[in-house]
Amino acid sequence: MKIGIDARRLNPGRGMDRHTEEIIKHLSKIDKVNQYRLFTNNDVSQYELGSNFIREKLHKRFHFIRKSHMEWYGKLFFKDLDIFHFPTADIWNSSYCKTLVTLHDITPYKYPEKFFSSDEEYFTYQKHIELIKRNASCIITVSNYSKNDIIDTLGIKKNRIRVAYSGVDNNIFYKSEISVEDQSLIFDKYNIRTPYILNVGGIDFRKNLKNMIAAFILLKKNYKIPHKLIIVGSVGKYNHEYKLELIKIIQAENIESDIIFTGYVDDNDLRTLYNYAELFVFPSLYEGFGMPPVESMACGCPVITSNNTSLKEICSDSAVLIDPLDVNHIADGMHSLMNDKKLRSHLIKNGYATAIKYSWDNSVQKLLNIYNQC
Repeated sequence: MKIGIDARRLNPGRGMDRHTEEIIKHLSKIDKVNQYRLFTNNDVSQYELGSNFIREKLHKRFHFIRKSHMEWYGKLFFKDLDIFHFPTADIWNSSYCKTLVTLHDITPYKYPEKFFSSDEEYFTYQKHIELIKRNASCIITVSNYSKNDIIDTLGIKKNRIRVAYSGVDNNIFYKSEISVEDQSLIFDKYNIRTPYILNVGGIDFRKNLKNMIAAFILLKKNYKIPHKLIIVGSVGKYNHEYKLELIKIIQAENIESDIIFTGYVDDNDLRTLYNYAELFVFPSLYEGFGMPPVESMACGCPVITSNNTSLKEICSDSAVLIDPLDVNHIADGMHSLMNDKKLRSHLIKNGYATAIKYSWDNSVQKLLNIYNQC
């Protein structure tokens, strides 16, 4: 087969950027037969892709994805491709060949007031979803929860949807030990002191940081814990005011020295933060998959996360599951995980198995099967 991939978001990063990067890296690792054409202006040399991967810059023909009423002309321009995969829920106006779209989740449908600054933006999003419903030969999503959510919310027939879980790169996230000197360098870089509780995912209302901070404050008041709370990630779009609200809460409780916002952290430093955290807390309101809890498990750090959306499916018996809307429940879960050695040992053991299950090798093998089915 000849497969085109929209690789515009082929960047080292988090979320969808990471997803695009990993599927391309691991397709190159396991597939030496099919021919791939990556549409991107980004340099791909650092990935050491196989000879069956070719980059094509966007100025040649990629602009056709935005053209409408170009059916026969577009098919002429893309006649060399059997399949085109959009891994970040973009799609062309007219389908020029078999088309796969990865729709990670439909969060904007759940929280439109948080995602769109105008009615025009919301209308554009709805139009885009209609294009996916019309032009996608197959819709790929990253969990069974997301699959059912897409079916129920968008009315798409289940036989058009396939699940290929996201994954964790076990060459990046794993249990490791570093020298005291190197550890000190990383901790000093982010002003971190042990012991600490870790959260990764960015400053985003969906991550439910208000309730997490409130639970941390309860632990400070009720149990006088010595821990810091480390919050890793950049500020999400439309979430700058949300961060200001968080800072006001922290200042009102006079605990500025106990809660640290690191901003973006690269993978090598992040692996160290996972490895030396006492626990990882992720009380998210909505996730299509949820990479950070599984990354934490791969590094041997016990996890507490929400009992909702995909997190219950992905983490199951490998994490303490809490009600993210109940601050007391979050605090109790954190406290139990800090003090129950048997529970910690059980979750760490199960966590390693979960991280192996959701490896990118497994995910991309499933994706390759979907290509063949399509």
